[in-house]
Amino acid sequence: MSGVSTEDAVHPIVAGLDGALKTGKHALCAFLEFKGAFIDATFKSLREGLLRNDNNTACRRWIFGMLVNRSAEAILAGKSRHRTVESGCPQDGVLSPLLWNLVAEEVLSRLKTAIPQVYCQDFADELGLVT
Repeated sequence: MSGVSTEDAVHPIVAGLDGALKTGKHALCAFLEFKGAFIDATFKSLREGLLRNDNNTACRRWIFGMLVNRSAEAILAGKSRHRTVESGCPQDGVLSPLLWNLVAEEVLSRLKTAIPQVYCQDFADELGLVT
């Protein structure tokens, strides 16, 4: 997104930690990275994220059609293998961070409900937690 950077995502976390230090309180922070977030996201979770957030049926169908109708080919030593892609977002795809955020939104929502005193901040496939 234009005007939004990693620094913008990290700033509230750093400000919270700094505030705790200045007032003599304790703070705990953890940074998590979802390994394989883009490549391992299931088509089901991506579809559910689209359904939760996109009211434009034609756009949703187009995006989901683009996801499920992909194939990959690898050539090594003159031998070729062709496979249908069964999960994930396209590597370096323009929509991939948005699609992952639709999946992560559900995780964050559940986390915030379960532990309301924890501040959560996500940016692409990384998550910061502060309490």
